[in-house]
Amino acid sequence: MDEREKRRRARKIKKQRRAMTTFLLLVTAIVLASIYIIYSVLGSPGTIRRNAALAENPYAPTDFVTLDGYITCTAGPTRRGIDVSEHQDRIDWAQVHDAGFDFAFIRIGYRGYSVGQIKPDDRARENLAGAKAAGLDVGVYFYAQAVNPEEALEEARWCLDFLDGEQLDLPVVYDWEWVDHDARTGQMDKATLTECAKTFCETIERGGYDAMIYFNSHISRDLLDLKQLQSYPFWLAQYKDRLDYPHQVDVWQYTETGTVPGIKGDVDIDLMFIYE
Repeated sequence: MDEREKRRRARKIKKQRRAMTTFLLLVTAIVLASIYIIYSVLGSPGTIRRNAALAENPYAPTDFVTLDGYITCTAGPTRRGIDVSEHQDRIDWAQVHDAGFDFAFIRIGYRGYSVGQIKPDDRARENLAGAKAAGLDVGVYFYAQAVNPEEALEEARWCLDFLDGEQLDLPVVYDWEWVDHDARTGQMDKATLTECAKTFCETIERGGYDAMIYFNSHISRDLLDLKQLQSYPFWLAQYKDRLDYPHQVDVWQYTETGTVPGIKGDVDIDLMFIYE
């Protein structure tokens, strides 16, 4: 191979490398631009974008501090509480009250996520009586797995039958949770779940009780239209040491691994906001 051919081939290789570099830079720019657009419009997977139709969270993350092992808000009045089920086993409610807890939400029942049968919580009656006797304000929740409004109506009527006029200080909570794609609720859509929540809450209110809706950040964004549900108080599950949710909530469940005197093992701990 003579020198002229060598130079020709070197120029060709250099040109090919330059073209490949330009192509890779173009692809990278397109990918980065796409990511920017998606995050700007939809937010990251953990981001909840502000909805102007909903009341704004009046507190900043810096308003929250941990004192004596529990989170509190320095910018407004709050109450400390827990939510429990049969999984906490037997509870010494007097110790819970003496430790500074003001309220408790008691699970009264649940719908299974495989066959969908409704069952009572084995310790619901015991926990209701114990929390009341200890002086805590009490509400209840139902772990829902309705796949349509008809099942949500069935769940609400079941709750009313179970309560049978039981006096409550706090609402009856609709606690619908996504399990996984293989569960009977795995393909739930926003319109259907929103109708389920409305049906449950409307039925509970017709039965003489206040209603509340429980959700985590992702359900609130992807599976509930909160604009249609804003007449009900919101209970948010967000496991952080500082609340950064953009919308106003009435109760914040900030941990599922809390430690409370009178309870063996982990327990959910909640902060209730008192808005004036």
